[in-house]
Amino acid sequence: MTIHRYTLIFLFIVCGCLESYTQTAEYEMKAVAFEKISRFIEWPPDAFEKTNNEFIITVLGKNPFGKILDEIYASHQIKNKNVRIKYISNIQDLDECHLLFIARSEKSEIKKIVARVKYKPILTVSDEEGDAKEGCFIDFFEDDGRLHFDINPKAMKASHFSFDYKLLQVARIVN
Repeated sequence: MTIHRYTLIFLFIVCGCLESYTQTAEYEMKAVAFEKISRFIEWPPDAFEKTNNEFIITVLGKNPFGKILDEIYASHQIKNKNVRIKYISNIQDLDECHLLFIARSEKSEIKKIVARVKYKPILTVSDEEGDAKEGCFIDFFEDDGRLHFDINPKAMKASHFSFDYKLLQVARIVN
């Protein structure tokens, strides 16, 4: 009976580690996707005037990345700019930013968040499928273990973003 009990405990530990590994891999893919997607997007001309030529990513809500963003962007640029990562827990704390990642923990606040940044040169990227329908520019979702994204081109154009139409070929379009 004791061996069976230890086997169960071992399986729970391994399953917990695998879940943690899977989540880490998911957020590594999302972190890298920021740069990949940004290649096909042009920010409004005045978007970088106040930020010392930095590209600022802000994570709003409970940080699902751990140290992944800091580690990746310590040595990688976006739009030929050094990247600075900021973490905030309240949309009222948002200041200069180019890419706002909205964590799942903020799902109930998505309409308020979108309203706060509407018409600003901030690319909104959500961790929750369906948020692009709420006015967020991009939302991530997983299907068959693969990372996909929705894009809301109408919302992006309203905030004076332009994008390469190749981006629309790999996204699910919502308006």
